[in-house]
Amino acid sequence: MDGQTIYAAIEGDSAVKKWTKGASEGIQVGGECFYCMGVSVDKEKNVYMSSAGRSCVYKWSPQTNIITIVAGRENYQGTTSEYLSSPEGIYVDGNSGTVYVADYVNNRIQKWEKDAHNGTTVAGLSTGEGGSDHESLSEPSSVWVDDETLVVYVADSANERIQRWLYNASMGDTIAGGSENVWLSMPDDVRLSATLTIPVAKHSNEKFPVLLEYKPYRKDDNSFNADQSNIFYLARRGFIVAKVDIRGTGSSEGVLIEREYTTQELDDCENVIKQLADYPHSNGRVGMFGLSWSAFNSLMMATLRRPPSLRAIFAAHASDDLYKNDIHYPDGIMHLDHYIVSIDHANALPATPNYVMNEQWIKERFTRRPWADIYLEHQLDDSFWRKHSIKYVYANLTLPTYLIGGLYDPYKDTAINIYEHAHQISPKIKVVVGPFIHAMPDNVNRNPGPGFDSNAEMVRWFNHWLKDDNENSDILNEPDITLFIRTSLTTGTYRYESQWPIHRRRTRRMYMTNDRMLTERIPSHVDGKRNNSNVDILEYRPWIGFESGLWLGGLTGNQQSYDEHSLVYQSDPINETIEIIGFVNVSLQVSTIAPMAHWIVRLEDVDNNAQVWLVTTGALNGAQRQTPSAPLEPNHMYTITFRLHFTTWTFFNGHSIRVAISNAMFPTYWPSAFAMNTSLFLNSSATFIDLPVILPLSSTSPSPSFTQQQVSSTDIFPELFSAATTNLAVVNKLIAHTHANHHVIDHHGFYTHTAHHLGSLHFLDATDNKIEELYKGMHDEVNFYQDSPHEITRTNWRQSIGDKRFCKAYQEFFDQELAAAGNDWRQKFMEFLLDNESGPLINCVVAGVAHPLIHIGYAFELDSIVVASEALTMCAASYNYLHEVIDKLKPPKSGSKSALTIFQDLRSDHRLPLFDGPGVDNLEPTVKQATDIILSHYDQWLVNVNDLEKIVEELFDLTVYLYGATHKPDQIEFDFFLLHLLTSMNAIRMIYPHLNNRQVAEHILYQFFYFASAIYIGQLRPEINKTLIHDYNIDYAKQNWNYVIEQSMNTDLIGHSHFLKVIRSLRDAEAVYGFKDGLYLKTAVKTIENINKENMWIGGPTNPRQLNVLKRA
Repeated sequence: MDGQTIYAAIEGDSAVKKWTKGASEGIQVGGECFYCMGVSVDKEKNVYMSSAGRSCVYKWSPQTNIITIVAGRENYQGTTSEYLSSPEGIYVDGNSGTVYVADYVNNRIQKWEKDAHNGTTVAGLSTGEGGSDHESLSEPSSVWVDDETLVVYVADSANERIQRWLYNASMGDTIAGGSENVWLSMPDDVRLSATLTIPVAKHSNEKFPVLLEYKPYRKDDNSFNADQSNIFYLARRGFIVAKVDIRGTGSSEGVLIEREYTTQELDDCENVIKQLADYPHSNGRVGMFGLSWSAFNSLMMATLRRPPSLRAIFAAHASDDLYKNDIHYPDGIMHLDHYIVSIDHANALPATPNYVMNEQWIKERFTRRPWADIYLEHQLDDSFWRKHSIKYVYANLTLPTYLIGGLYDPYKDTAINIYEHAHQISPKIKVVVGPFIHAMPDNVNRNPGPGFDSNAEMVRWFNHWLKDDNENSDILNEPDITLFIRTSLTTGTYRYESQWPIHRRRTRRMYMTNDRMLTERIPSHVDGKRNNSNVDILEYRPWIGFESGLWLGGLTGNQQSYDEHSLVYQSDPINETIEIIGFVNVSLQVSTIAPMAHWIVRLEDVDNNAQVWLVTTGALNGAQRQTPSAPLEPNHMYTITFRLHFTTWTFFNGHSIRVAISNAMFPTYWPSAFAMNTSLFLNSSATFIDLPVILPLSSTSPSPSFTQQQVSSTDIFPELFSAATTNLAVVNKLIAHTHANHHVIDHHGFYTHTAHHLGSLHFLDATDNKIEELYKGMHDEVNFYQDSPHEITRTNWRQSIGDKRFCKAYQEFFDQELAAAGNDWRQKFMEFLLDNESGPLINCVVAGVAHPLIHIGYAFELDSIVVASEALTMCAASYNYLHEVIDKLKPPKSGSKSALTIFQDLRSDHRLPLFDGPGVDNLEPTVKQATDIILSHYDQWLVNVNDLEKIVEELFDLTVYLYGATHKPDQIEFDFFLLHLLTSMNAIRMIYPHLNNRQVAEHILYQFFYFASAIYIGQLRPEINKTLIHDYNIDYAKQNWNYVIEQSMNTDLIGHSHFLKVIRSLRDAEAVYGFKDGLYLKTAVKTIENINKENMWIGGPTNPRQLNVLKRA
């Protein structure tokens, strides 16, 4: 600001504009400033402009109208002192003319004295490395300097803090926001390490509530990265976030606690809470939150200690019973897994940050008793476990408590248990049980079903209970219970329930019969005697049960192979829809010849395709049928009763209900040591199950508001996720029909899109009928096969690659090879892609406008051997000149630029060819003429090979901008070939987790970058203007993903495969990468609202509609 004049850097306009007092609009000054991010004006009215796109700072003189470079080197990036990298904010010393620059990518503040050729680092590290300690900065965005004291003030954006650096200081101090490490002293003088992240205060006296997460998982290394988004999200919303390492772990002092959840741990926590309440910035109110361990101790502090400053808790996946509802003895049966080993290893690590490994550390490390050894010493439910199990003190829960449970988590029972016993005591208990594994609901990379923004829920909860300004809180007006009612392993809907037990619950008893039926009809009377016709014998096989998972959590697949070693009782297909919610009660009359046996019962759903899906399970250690426990008496008849774990499920018309009974489920339950047979007596008074059937609602219930912004899961185990989805059988049937009868690439060179179209419909939740109806149209559009010149065999298969005449022969060959591999077809698939080190097929998957690459993505995502064969056929038949470049492609040399910056550089590089019109025919001449130039830009790309996911995300976002931000400002259009970059990048998101060879995974990303560059050049290098997406206005309440899907699936757009691929790619990206100011949603809405339904895509040489492309002079 200069007197009555305001100067503003307008990033999207690549310019600085000046507003004088009273002006209705600004006028540009100083010429172009590509991606202008900062402006400053000196006493002579010279205007200084930082260009992030050119990596330099310009000075424009209004007197001479001359522009000079005063910092950095134009169009060059680097970390040495003569370079800048994406500079943002600038400050000009009014006395000396010295320019201070926020060197954003290099994580430092550079001082450039007048006429200097190099800068000097005055804040941050001169090497360009970022960090969160006081010596470092991370993505500084603004800078201001006191001209008299030369004190530098920095907006350290990634660390969310304001840093002050005194003149010539080697480190800064935090004056607002950010995190600080403090010591919290315990009564025995041991100090616990706490990292406090503090909001920026709006006024000097503002105080904030404190949210505490207290656990042993090493906040400064093991948990550091995972915690960051959570910490800053909460801090930005007015909470001090305290992460504290438990005594003897991470950065805290002291001897390691002797086991989980000790008295010492809770004593320390009481002291921690008191000190946090007394912290200068605190309002005196503390909330505890966390997942797993920190959820456990949150509940313990709320019930066993109840310190006055602790006002509310938010606990996900906790236990109320440390014996039967934890990982050591679930259901009273021993369990061992990787955790019990890994926690002892983690506890043995030296303390952060110095990792001192001295004699004392070695002594403690090798003399400390492993926790596993301690737990094996306590195999019965006694005071060792009960002392800190809150099921014995439910009545003490008088704090507001928010509980999250997961239907795929071992602790799925806890939330409902606590609510049932304590909701009339606590001011408020809110329960959500959803389709989650041992992760927060917003972890879409891991959870099988739709989640929600659990951070936002935490803010709503703690805003009400910990802040004064909570009159507008609506959380108390919502029903207490939210449940995800499953319709399959990965689908269902969220629903409110107003009470527990649910008033619509009715018990439906079902009996096991001697013909292996499960029926509601009471069988003929059996007196319990050993009548062979009414006794089923079960042979003990201790090794069975892998199909049900590694513990009582996670997603499971088809249970049929497990059931083959179990006693199975199955109903006739039902002629109604049955919904169950709650706990299934089991009664069995049994005997055994051994002193110890376990009985495991699984409730299952057998669908119309004879696939068997696990609904819930439960077990009883026979020795614990009574209190105190006692060995079983051989051949004695016992009636045992227990309940299965909490579940929700919908059995559909035509499905069958199945009960499977076994004596082993390894490795979830450790096997009994005795060889045996067990007997099940089919006595209707003693052998049955009770289902908690829920009657339908009398009227439609609105979905819970906080679940509306649902995030869709990413398939981690495609074979499990896909098999569980309702309409995949129909999709596979139709794909197989096309595969058997029609071309993969026809004589016109067109590629089949059937798998893409059907797959997109499937993932956008189209019904079976809709998919079959649409398939008729797809079927009409494809051509039949043409015979190939000769057969393809193992000995000659590489001799004809690149020749599309062999399409049919290749498909027949790959069909046979993959089928012969049986269950190992995926491995065989990868072997063909990687065969021949000097020129593997995978090095040319971008040929044919990347259709082979997209097809590979759908092969993995649909877990389809048929689509895999088609993908290999496309790869072989499309193999062309591109491989000559890609085979030799090396990693970028030592780049410093983002992918987006490089594409902006490609636009302005006059050495590159400029064609008369766009079109795919420009690709080959681009490759032949411009590869060296492309690679010179490619070598400037900054990649971190240790974080491939970040590279994938960066490239995906680049393709979003290429697709949605390259049109003319006044004419919204979408380019057909740039569209393929977006959908092929989505395919890479599906593919790269399956690439076990890291070099191959890296190389496919480099291949894509090169290909995308060539396509961009061939499409006449349209200007990438990010504001065309970010400034696109939408009403988030109305134009949300529900709106996008409705418009996609209920209009003529549903018939366009490319359109559907774009929409589902964008939706899935938001689920994985987050909201990003609406980047993906806005692009989807923009597509729906502006696409020309008569002629959807542009980009061909004769189309008069074009993007904002370069043109010949």
